[in-house]
Amino acid sequence: MTALTNQARLAAVGEIGVALAAARDALDLYAADPQRVEPLSDCVEHVREVLGVLRVLQIEGGILLADEMHRVLSQASTSGSANLLDRTALDAVMRGLVRLPEYLRRDQSGLRQNLLELLPLVNDLRRLRREPMLSESELLTTSVPSASVPARADHEQLRDETAALVRRMRPRFQVALVGLARGDRTTQHLRTLTELSGALEKCVSDPKLSQLWWVVSALLESLSLGSLDVTLVITRLLGQVDAELKRLAEEGE
Repeated sequence: MTALTNQARLAAVGEIGVALAAARDALDLYAADPQRVEPLSDCVEHVREVLGVLRVLQIEGGILLADEMHRVLSQASTSGSANLLDRTALDAVMRGLVRLPEYLRRDQSGLRQNLLELLPLVNDLRRLRREPMLSESELLTTSVPSASVPARADHEQLRDETAALVRRMRPRFQVALVGLARGDRTTQHLRTLTELSGALEKCVSDPKLSQLWWVVSALLESLSLGSLDVTLVITRLLGQVDAELKRLAEEGE
């Protein structure tokens, strides 16, 4: 069992591709007329959406590149400085928007990824913000923090208990997810989803499943705090989490 099922990861990467295409279109519109701020704001939101999903998937190189692009775009958007996104900056961000889908396709194909391939582009983006350049050693020691997953005993008994618990919890998860997608009582539904996710994190015996629910809890916390917006990509990703709940209810761990 991986942190997310292969089907869920493929679906999430597909949604990322759609968001990145939209970000490229928005950046093209901004480049054609820098006086229009709406396309730049749209590009920021699309990249932020991508960054949130990449954090759930824990794709380190993708997170690093998307985070640097988001920082450059956000700084330009909030400062209102037309000079910040000059032709050099636009080119660097666009290269990142083009490079990231290729990186993700290779990741999903099982090809070994080399973070060092991203270093020149990452440093180009950091240079735009006058940030110190990353060295090769610094890049290779940068990693996504993993969940602290306790060891669990009595796996067979816990597996059966988990399946029974999931069967009771899943209807509440589904109701909250539908309400969240509709934008109805968002705060209440996020609270419900966070509560269920935390309970599932504690009750599963498979360490990788525990890590999955830790990641989902972190995503829901970001949504609750407003660090991420509830978008179509996010709700579809949570829909894939519900599919994993269905599997757990039917098969156990």
